[in-house]
Amino acid sequence: MPHHERESRFGGVDLLFNNAGLGLNSPFASSDPADWKSMIDANLYGVLNCTQAAIPLMRGRAGAMICSVSSVGGRYGAATWNRCGPKT
Repeated sequence: MPHHERESRFGGVDLLFNNAGLGLNSPFASSDPADWKSMIDANLYGVLNCTQAAIPLMRGRAGAMICSVSSVGGRYGAATWNRCGPKT
Protein backbone atom coordinates (compact mmCIF):
# COMPACT_ATOMS: atom_id res chain seq x y z
CA MET A 1 0.00 0.00 0.00
CA PRO A 2 1.54 3.39 -0.98
CA HIS A 3 2.34 5.70 1.94
CA HIS A 4 -0.31 8.27 0.94
CA GLU A 5 -2.99 5.55 1.26
CA ARG A 6 -1.61 4.48 4.65
CA GLU A 7 -1.59 8.09 5.82
CA SER A 8 -5.20 8.71 4.77
CA ARG A 9 -6.30 5.46 6.42
CA PHE A 10 -4.31 5.69 9.67
CA GLY A 11 -3.46 9.39 9.95
CA GLY A 12 0.31 8.97 10.20
CA VAL A 13 2.74 7.21 12.51
CA ASP A 14 3.93 8.45 15.90
CA LEU A 15 6.08 5.47 16.89
CA LEU A 16 7.83 2.72 14.98
CA PHE A 17 9.04 -0.05 17.30
CA ASN A 18 11.27 -2.47 15.36
CA ASN A 19 11.29 -5.66 17.44
CA ALA A 20 10.84 -8.61 15.06
CA GLY A 21 13.62 -11.13 14.81
CA LEU A 22 14.45 -14.66 13.80
CA GLY A 23 17.06 -17.00 15.22
CA LEU A 24 17.93 -20.63 14.73
CA ASN A 25 18.71 -23.07 17.49
CA SER A 26 21.46 -25.26 16.02
CA PRO A 27 25.26 -25.20 15.82
CA PHE A 28 26.55 -22.75 13.23
CA ALA A 29 28.90 -25.31 11.65
CA SER A 30 25.95 -27.45 10.55
CA SER A 31 23.65 -24.56 9.60
CA ASP A 32 22.15 -24.02 6.17
CA PRO A 33 22.97 -20.84 4.19
CA ALA A 34 19.27 -20.59 3.25
CA ASP A 35 18.57 -20.15 6.97
CA TRP A 36 21.15 -17.34 7.12
CA LYS A 37 19.24 -15.56 4.36
CA SER A 38 15.97 -15.95 6.27
CA MET A 39 17.57 -14.45 9.37
CA ILE A 40 19.10 -11.53 7.46
CA ASP A 41 15.82 -10.88 5.66
CA ALA A 42 13.91 -10.72 8.95
CA ASN A 43 16.49 -9.19 11.26
CA LEU A 44 18.11 -6.62 8.95
CA TYR A 45 15.84 -6.02 5.98
CA GLY A 46 12.75 -6.11 8.19
CA VAL A 47 14.09 -3.11 10.12
CA LEU A 48 15.19 -1.29 6.95
CA ASN A 49 11.90 -1.87 5.08
CA CYS A 50 9.67 -0.91 8.01
CA THR A 51 11.74 2.17 8.81
CA GLN A 52 11.75 3.36 5.21
CA ALA A 53 7.97 2.89 4.96
CA ALA A 54 7.35 4.73 8.26
CA ILE A 55 9.51 7.81 7.68
CA PRO A 56 7.13 9.56 5.25
CA LEU A 57 4.27 8.96 7.71
CA MET A 58 6.30 10.39 10.61
CA ARG A 59 7.54 13.61 9.01
CA GLY A 60 6.03 16.69 10.60
CA ARG A 61 4.55 14.79 13.56
CA ALA A 62 5.76 16.27 16.84
CA GLY A 63 7.48 13.68 19.00
CA ALA A 64 7.48 10.93 16.36
CA MET A 65 10.23 8.40 17.02
CA ILE A 66 11.81 5.16 15.89
CA CYS A 67 12.97 2.56 18.40
CA SER A 68 14.89 -0.53 17.26
CA VAL A 69 15.77 -3.31 19.68
CA SER A 70 17.64 -6.57 19.33
CA SER A 71 18.19 -9.80 21.19
CA VAL A 72 20.68 -10.19 24.00
CA GLY A 73 21.72 -13.33 22.10
CA GLY A 74 23.86 -11.16 19.86
CA ARG A 75 25.65 -9.79 22.89
CA TYR A 76 26.12 -12.84 25.10
CA GLY A 77 25.61 -15.77 22.73
CA ALA A 78 25.11 -19.47 23.27
CA ALA A 79 26.62 -22.49 21.56
CA THR A 80 23.41 -23.32 19.67
CA TRP A 81 22.28 -19.79 18.74
CA ASN A 82 23.14 -19.21 15.07
CA ARG A 83 22.18 -15.57 15.28
CA CYS A 84 25.27 -14.76 17.33
CA GLY A 85 27.91 -16.06 14.98
CA PRO A 86 30.13 -19.05 14.35
CA LYS A 87 30.12 -20.81 17.70
CA THR A 88 30.69 -24.53 17.89
